Amino acid sequence: MNIDERFKITEMYICPFEKVNNIFKPDLSYPIRTCVIDEEKKIAVDIEHYLSYDYIETMNNLYFKGDAYKRIEPGKRVAIFPTMLFEVDERLLEKSKSIISDLKNNKEFKNGNLVCDNDTYLMFINMDKQKKENSIANKILKKIKKK
Repeated sequence: MNIDERFKITEMYICPFEKVNNIFKPDLSYPIRTCVIDEEKKIAVDIEHYLSYDYIETMNNLYFKGDAYKRIEPGKRVAIFPTMLFEVDERLLEKSKSIISDLKNNKEFKNGNLVCDNDTYLMFINMDKQKKENSIANKILKKIKKK
């Protein structure tokens, strides 16, 4: 979802890369995250965690736009492969607007790679995912019980 030319709300991977035989391979076992992309600063901000990551523009997992691959550091996570969102729930949209306003006002978000390592990050986002799934399941059970 484009907010304007500079900002997009999208889902994307925030993951590390491995270099194998001179080819960069993303670790796509990391769950997809909803982010705000700042095209000007080439960063993505995770809407749920308010952490920023380098946004690496790719055409696919082998072809990078320009020299974007040079910003990939071993063991560090980057944001890649944005997908078009057609709908964003109201809560995420409000958080996104707040992040965009902060970015326009030059607020710096903490770099996610400095906050935690890859294993800790993966543990946190998997815990978040499990909480959401449990919450959805509980809501469905409540609706079923009411009927």
